[in-house]
Amino acid sequence: MANYNFLLQPFRKPKRVRTAFSPTQLLKLEHAFESNHYVVGAERKQLAQGLSLTETQVKVWFQNRRTKHKRMQQEGDSDSKVRRAVRRVTMTAAK
Repeated sequence: MANYNFLLQPFRKPKRVRTAFSPTQLLKLEHAFESNHYVVGAERKQLAQGLSLTETQVKVWFQNRRTKHKRMQQEGDSDSKVRRAVRRVTMTAAK
């Protein structure tokens, strides 16, 4: 029996291969992120060319890095709230 599943989705794009950034590329991307969380236009094009990446790869890396940065800030905020609450309880119990 022939398999005609490919006819059901004839315009499906092939699965994209995940980009594996080199340590050097990551270091330069992180350094650029420290300077500016948003890289667009000529700056993004120049960064991509210097790292032998596409502009899309650089754009997506920055999107993901901003998400990570935001999550880390939120986790830090909740950690400091917990520490303050523990300190308050400890000081109250010591009285």
